[in-house]
Amino acid sequence: MFVIALEILYGNWGVVTGPFGGDPHVFIANQLTQVDKALPPDSTGLLANWVPSEWNQACSSSDRPGWSMELTWLSFNTRSSDTSIINFVSKKLKALGWRPTNSYFDGMWQYPPAAKWTKTIPGATKVVAFVMKEQGLTLPPGQSQWELAAEAFPEPIVNAPSCTP
Repeated sequence: MFVIALEILYGNWGVVTGPFGGDPHVFIANQLTQVDKALPPDSTGLLANWVPSEWNQACSSSDRPGWSMELTWLSFNTRSSDTSIINFVSKKLKALGWRPTNSYFDGMWQYPPAAKWTKTIPGATKVVAFVMKEQGLTLPPGQSQWELAAEAFPEPIVNAPSCTP
């Protein structure tokens, strides 16, 4: 009985204080970071970043308690054509279980995506991967810069703590 109570407590509350936010076992992050397998082979100048989810306690009347988006993205340069980049990324992501989509784009990025995919990840909502070409950069002739990213929101938890006065 004690073990069951601990599991319920950890599953419904311990997540809040865990080191990985709404993804305490890093399962969502592991799924999102697999997009690196879709990086085109001629990519150079690679930059990678991961942003874990963070808890918003909703300390003002305009906020709602919940987890922020978890995000992984890769920035890279390439000499490949736009079409070959999109086709390569699409083929690789489809092999990893991602499906092409036209839905959900949060608009946080500066440019609209050239292509998007979605995937079901247990414990996450609004899961999307996308590739987009950066505009207005000064690069060597024939090169372009792209972003390959995946984002997801951890599912809300019931009876989450809110801001304390």
